[in-house]
Amino acid sequence: MLQAGSAPDQADIRLNSGDEAAIVIHLADIDAPSLIQYIPLGLPNEGTIHFQIRRGVGLEQQAQFGSNRIFFDPFRSQEPGNFIYPYLSKRKVTEFTQEVNLATTRSVGPNMAYIVSKVSRLSNAAHPLYSEYREACRQVLGSDITAFASSGGHQAGIIVDRFNSIPLEAMGEGVSSLLALITDLVMAEGKLFLLEEPENDVHPEALKSILRLIIEKSESNQFVVSTHSNVVTKYLGAAPRSRVYRIYLEPEVSPPRSGIVQVVNPEERIEVLRELGYSPFDLELWDGWLILEESSAERFIREYFIKWYTPSLTRLRSFAAGGNSKVEPAFDDFYPLFCFAHLEVVYRNRAWVLVDGDEYGQQTIDRLRNKFRTWSKENFKALSKENFEEYYPDVFAEPVTKVLAIADHQEKRLAKRELLESVIDWIEEDQERAREAFEHSAEEVVSVLKEIERGLDKEGDRARTE
Repeated sequence: MLQAGSAPDQADIRLNSGDEAAIVIHLADIDAPSLIQYIPLGLPNEGTIHFQIRRGVGLEQQAQFGSNRIFFDPFRSQEPGNFIYPYLSKRKVTEFTQEVNLATTRSVGPNMAYIVSKVSRLSNAAHPLYSEYREACRQVLGSDITAFASSGGHQAGIIVDRFNSIPLEAMGEGVSSLLALITDLVMAEGKLFLLEEPENDVHPEALKSILRLIIEKSESNQFVVSTHSNVVTKYLGAAPRSRVYRIYLEPEVSPPRSGIVQVVNPEERIEVLRELGYSPFDLELWDGWLILEESSAERFIREYFIKWYTPSLTRLRSFAAGGNSKVEPAFDDFYPLFCFAHLEVVYRNRAWVLVDGDEYGQQTIDRLRNKFRTWSKENFKALSKENFEEYYPDVFAEPVTKVLAIADHQEKRLAKRELLESVIDWIEEDQERAREAFEHSAEEVVSVLKEIERGLDKEGDRARTE
C-alpha cells in the first residue's frame, strides 16, 4: 500500500465493522535516501501515513509530519527510487518475462516476472556486485545462475556446456524464489523487505543459507518477516536487534479477529518454537551439551562412560551429528536456539564438540573456534585418533584393524555396526571388566569427559555469582 501499484481497497474492510476502515503507519528516524526524498524539505523526519477506506467512496491517503499534513505520494516501484521490496505469498508466476530492458531490470513489483532481467544485470562480470551475487548463488543454490539467449530473448539458469543450458523454468519453484530474493538482497541499500513465509518450497539447508544472507543484509536494510517455520524464527530471532512477535486468534469474536504481541522473555520464546514444531534439540534446559560425530561414540559415552567415570554428568545431553560433515551444521543449529531465547550468556561454554582426529575433523574444530570466538577454545576438540573404534579395548585390536582396512564405504559402515554390537555384548557380560579396560584404552575420551565435568562446575559457579 505504500508503494505504487499496491493499495488497499473496499474488499479490505472487515465484515460487520461498518462502512470504513483505517490504516495508520508510523515512520521514525527516517534517513534512508529512498525514503527521505518523499518528505518535503524542512519537515520533521518522522510522522504518520493515514489510509482511510470508505464503502462507495474509495481510498483517501495523507501523511502528517509534525503539524504539516500533505498528500501521500506512494513510493515509486522502480529502482533506485523504490523503498520496499515486497515478497508476499502471491509472488510466484507461471513464466518469466524473457524481454530484458532497463524498465524490466529496475521494476519492483508484486511478483517475480522480471527475474531474468535482474539476473542478467548481476551476472555480468563487469557489474560491481557481480562477485557478491555469484558467491550468494553458490552459497544458497549451490550453482552459478546466469542469463543466456532464448527464442524469446533471454532466460535465466545454468549453462551446462557451449551450446546447452538448464533454464530456471526446469528447476524447482524454490530455486526461483531464492534467486529472486538474492538479486534484490545484493542490490538493496536502505530498503524495507516484506517477506511472507520465505520457507515455502525451500530445502532446509538452502533456507538457512538465505537466512544468513538476510541477517548480513540487515545491517543496511530493514526486514519484516512472517513465517510458520521454527528455523526462520530461530535464526532471524537470534540476530542482533531483532524482535519477535506472535500472532494469536481471538476466536470468541465473530468473525475471528487476530492480535499481535511481542515475545520477550526466554520462556515465551521457547514456547513459540514449540508451537512451530521445534524438534532438532530437546528444549529441556540441560546442564550442558556434547556434540559428537557418530552414534557409536555417543552411545558409549551416554550409556557407559558417564555412568562409570563421571556420574555427575547425568544432566549432560549428548547428540550424534551423523557424520563429520554434519558436526558444524549441528552446532550452528544449536547455537541460535540460545541466542534466540536470550540464554546465550547463561549457556556460553556449556556445549562441547568432540570429533575424530582426521584432517577434516581438525579443520572443523578450527572453523568452530574461529566462528565462536567468545567461547573457550577448549569447548571444541579433536581427538588424537582418527576413528573412535581405535579406543576399543585391546581384546578387539584385530577386528578393529580389519574393519578400518575395508575400502568400500557401505561395507565398512556395516562392519563397524557389527563390531559395535560385539563390543556392547562384551560389555554387558561383565561391566566391571569393561570399565577397567576402557579406562585404559579410552583414557583420552574419559579425560575429555572429566574436563567437561570441571567446566560445568566452573560455569555453574560463574552463573551463581552473576
